[in-house]
Amino acid sequence: MRYTAAFLLCLTPAVAFAQEDDRSFLTGLLEDNLSGAGREVRIEGFQGALSSRARMTSLTIADDEGVWLRLTDVLLDWNRSALFGGRVSVNALTAAEITLERLPNAGEDLPSPEAAPFSLPDLPVSVQIGQITAEKITLGPTVLGEEITARLDGGANLGDGEGNARLELKRTDGTAGALVLEGGFVNSSRELRLDLSLQEPQGGIAARMIGLPGEPALDLSIKGQGPIENFTANVALRSDGQERVAGSVRLSSEKEGAKGFDLDLKGDVTPLFLPDYHDFFGPDVSLKAEGSQSVTGALRLNELRIDAAALRLSGSADIAPDGMPNAFDLNLDLSAADGEPVRLPLSGDPVEVRAAKLRLGFAGDQSSDAWTLTGSLTGLSTPALTADVFSLEGKGRIGRAADRSPMADGALSFDSAGLKMTDAGLDQALGDRLIGQTRFDWQSGQPLRISVLKLEGEDYSAEGSFDVSTASGEPEITGRIGAVLQDLGRISVLAGRATAGKGTLSWSGSVKPLSGAFDGQLSLDGTDLSIGMAEVDGLLRGQSLVSLDAARGGEGTQIRALDLRGQSLRVQGQGWIRSTGPDLTARLDFTDLSVMGASYGGSLSADATLKGKALDNDLNLTLKGSGSDLKTGIAEADGFLRGETALDIDAHLLDGIVTLRQAVLTGQTWDAGISGFAGTESRDLRARFALEDLSRAGGPYRGRLSGNLTYALTNGTETAAIDAEAGDIAIGQAEADRLLRGVTRLSAAGSRTAGVLRLEKLDLQNPQLSASGNARQEGDRRLLALQARLNDLGLLVQGVPGALTLQGDVTEQDGTLNLDIRARGPGGIDLSVAGISGLNFANSALRITGSADAALANAFTGGVALRGPLRLDLSLNGAPALSSLSGRVSLSDGRLTIASPAMGFSGLNGGVTLSGGRAEVALSAASDAGGRVTVNGPITLTAPFQGSLVVTPERLGLRDPQLYETKASGRVEINGPLAGGAMIQGRIRLEETELRIPSTGLGGSAAIPELRHVYEPAGVRATRARAGLLGGAGGTAGGSSGGGGPVYGLSLFVLAENQVFIRGRGLDAELGGSFRISGTTANVVPSGGLELIRGRLDLLGKRFNFAEGTLQMEGSMVPRIRLVANTDTVDGTASVIIDGPADQPEITFTSSPELPQEEVVARLLFGRGLTSLTPLQAAQLASAVATLSGKGGAGIVDSLRRNFGLDDFDVSASENGAAAVRAGKYLSENIYVDLKLDSDGQSEVSINLDLSKSVTVRGRATADGNTGLGIHYERDY
Repeated sequence: MRYTAAFLLCLTPAVAFAQEDDRSFLTGLLEDNLSGAGREVRIEGFQGALSSRARMTSLTIADDEGVWLRLTDVLLDWNRSALFGGRVSVNALTAAEITLERLPNAGEDLPSPEAAPFSLPDLPVSVQIGQITAEKITLGPTVLGEEITARLDGGANLGDGEGNARLELKRTDGTAGALVLEGGFVNSSRELRLDLSLQEPQGGIAARMIGLPGEPALDLSIKGQGPIENFTANVALRSDGQERVAGSVRLSSEKEGAKGFDLDLKGDVTPLFLPDYHDFFGPDVSLKAEGSQSVTGALRLNELRIDAAALRLSGSADIAPDGMPNAFDLNLDLSAADGEPVRLPLSGDPVEVRAAKLRLGFAGDQSSDAWTLTGSLTGLSTPALTADVFSLEGKGRIGRAADRSPMADGALSFDSAGLKMTDAGLDQALGDRLIGQTRFDWQSGQPLRISVLKLEGEDYSAEGSFDVSTASGEPEITGRIGAVLQDLGRISVLAGRATAGKGTLSWSGSVKPLSGAFDGQLSLDGTDLSIGMAEVDGLLRGQSLVSLDAARGGEGTQIRALDLRGQSLRVQGQGWIRSTGPDLTARLDFTDLSVMGASYGGSLSADATLKGKALDNDLNLTLKGSGSDLKTGIAEADGFLRGETALDIDAHLLDGIVTLRQAVLTGQTWDAGISGFAGTESRDLRARFALEDLSRAGGPYRGRLSGNLTYALTNGTETAAIDAEAGDIAIGQAEADRLLRGVTRLSAAGSRTAGVLRLEKLDLQNPQLSASGNARQEGDRRLLALQARLNDLGLLVQGVPGALTLQGDVTEQDGTLNLDIRARGPGGIDLSVAGISGLNFANSALRITGSADAALANAFTGGVALRGPLRLDLSLNGAPALSSLSGRVSLSDGRLTIASPAMGFSGLNGGVTLSGGRAEVALSAASDAGGRVTVNGPITLTAPFQGSLVVTPERLGLRDPQLYETKASGRVEINGPLAGGAMIQGRIRLEETELRIPSTGLGGSAAIPELRHVYEPAGVRATRARAGLLGGAGGTAGGSSGGGGPVYGLSLFVLAENQVFIRGRGLDAELGGSFRISGTTANVVPSGGLELIRGRLDLLGKRFNFAEGTLQMEGSMVPRIRLVANTDTVDGTASVIIDGPADQPEITFTSSPELPQEEVVARLLFGRGLTSLTPLQAAQLASAVATLSGKGGAGIVDSLRRNFGLDDFDVSASENGAAAVRAGKYLSENIYVDLKLDSDGQSEVSINLDLSKSVTVRGRATADGNTGLGIHYERDY
């Protein structure tokens, strides 16, 4: 209306001065009078100023952001003659469309601090508008949250200090909704009339903007009439047809011109809120506020009261015109009647409390200027934290200084218990209790001073003081703060690391929060700091200190000094960080790197600079330094780093591209460097290296090595090249060392595009080996010719001397490789590879045919040596994998030698047939120790290589020259994954078996100590490794644990019913039984044993028959034996006991009554005591002891037994002194024949027939015709 009235008033004088076609004068007059600061009015198409129907094509109002209101096709139908009577009489003011795109920017003018009574403006003429109509009013989506279209109807009149208006706005965009306003005011009577109603259906604008649940239909009415000094308006709000809030708002006039107000509203607002808030509000909510405002602007709130189901709030206040409180009183009580937690009506995440109380008071009278605050909260619960109890207390003064300026001071303290953060890191860091306190004082025009600020947790605290000032035009905080952290393990979850240690943190200086400027000093003093990284923790062990002196202002951030000190670390830095770029320098000193861990050592110092233009992504980094006796934990690298090592790096970063001007490492006998640039799309790097003495790497390394490397990336294609020269290189691998003798030169180049590797050039030359490859392009074909020659294959494979050559072509055309390669050499080697393949070899069709010597595999088989002619006829179809192979590999009349245990096989025949991802194995061979073995079964050619192999030994000779010799037959199966986890199970039968009790040699010589090889040649070491003589990592030294290969389970049953003989040191015993071998190949666990069948011990012609005997497998593959022989002596009984490991048993002599062992031996052999022996008998006794201790050799009788092929042979004397010979032999597994002859012509033959383990039939016949037959039943229990 104010724009309409102004428009009409501007139009009035135009009647006297303007013509209808004088557009510029009238338009300018209207625009100038309607425009103002921040408001620009433009009128287009103004016509008919002097007629009764004036028109405008458009009228726009704009602010600094542009047009916000537009009226189009405006028509003014008015009575021109009424102007001469001092009236503006408008029949109709209409507009085709009014568009409010957005709300205008708020003006910067502040309201006058003085209150003024309401009145209508006094105009020089009266204005009467009969009808106001806008066919279409459009509100943009930013005005009310959605685009609105409506129609406006109404009318108004203003004149002689009296005004009346009627406006009706109805939506026309398909949604119901209406706003009706009728009202009037008379200046003379101060009478105000107001009738406002708003109605919207469900989903209306008001419900949506307020966020009412379900967006109900709303009906709001405000009605009142009366003098404005005593005006009461009734307010009613209904939703979905039900009254929700009702009450009144009263304005009144009080003494001395003060204006009073009284607000009294009640109702059930729960349907207007989410169900979660119903318990908070309840069905009866009331709001009452009563007070007044004086003509000076002072505000007195006599009563404020809010009552709801869970909330009771009451208070009063007296506020001076300058905003300083003269008095106040506030009481808040929040709790549910049933004591249950209540959800607060707050936006965002839910917040619940069980109870809360707050008391804030200030009397403000002459007797006291103190204010007090008490508060408590229990059962706080939010998604971020919970707290059992939170309490708050405060007190202080509020008053005025001598110059009447406001002032206040006070102290606040809080205490929280039962804190629990949802975030595990914050919960660990804060703990379950936090307390704090602060003291402050303030006076208008002076800084706010916080003299005390304290926070305390379980094992951490912080304390500081600050001044907050606005003298510089923005808030500035000046002060200090210090923190004590007793256990930095509190932040381990927050930091994502296992932090530890303790420290103190301090800061002093000033900060301007709005601009971010600061000037201060920061220090951290730590003890045994740890971040869970062993190397860094070592550097920070003990005392460490970090100090920073820095300032930030208009010129940037200046680091005046940065100092980091640790046990053996110091970093110092300074410089500037500006928006244009950094200018920083630093010094790094590591005096003892061994604190980082056992793998590290030495010292390192360096100077670094970082300069450039950050806005242009243009940075320069330099790093120069040196180290002494550096260690990395890599033995070879540490050897090169002995002594002084220099470092020099000069790098440049521009637009994401790193350019290494140089990066050089220099040691005493070596240097290496790299230069070039690297970006995401392109790279060009060059490197050089020169290692003059490889022996510095330690171990077997020898020789020298130097060369150059290049690498580039251009348009998605990578290229690389190497040119290197080596002299007399040795790496500790015998075959390689032999190949690399002399000067070796290598030159090679290749490329990779879209994952496809291509060899462009290869040239390798040394006295033993030459290889070359050159690529050329012929039209659309690319040809690579390969040639290689090994002058003597015997360098790699012993026993196969002669030259090995390789020659062939690889042709690339249309994305396919055609291969034709052939190798020829000694031992019948003639192999060819021909066929086609994809560029990445993902799919191939190749034939591999020819012949070779199985000895070629010896370089890869460790302690196993093969020899013999191989025939190959294989096809590779698909990816280069074993599962893609088919065909056959056969071997005829080959030989296999195994170093440990020492075994040899000849006549090795058979082969492997490959098909469908499986290999069918069929091999057989004869053992050098007698017997044969066959291996048959399939193996899958994909991991884990499932196998089902059957190993069948047939009287297979097995022997350990120092311990045993036997023959084994049976069936053993290997089932399962051969990569590890397969099971070896089966049954083995031992036939003739002899277990030798080893002799320790002649005389009293001691064992030869283990030899230590010094500067062992690689070839010698390789030979010892294959022979299993290295022990540890280099071979096997025996025992039950296997090497580092696959581990298989074991379940073997070993049967030896008889013919297991223990011989040596005068022993001759036969045993029988069975045992099991279980566990794994990495931990063999044998169990079970053999029992004595018959046996004796011979000493100086004396024979002692064994009464009991066992051989037990007790967790080791070396069995434990126990043999006991009892005999009668002249004065009691004596026993000979042999007990212990079979390779080193112990022999003891016991007697009853008990005698010393020497005395027992003397009585056993000579029937008399030790003191009564003759010198000859003493010598015989010494010989017997030597035999028993293993120093007398096997003896002549044992030698005769072996030469005659007997199982038992003995020469003895009968009771009457006649010489006797005894011989025994197994005719079969269960038939044993024993023959005795003496010098008197007597003879006896006996036969033992074992029908089962428990039943034996024995028969005998003598020369004098006596015979005997017996059946014996024996059972062990």
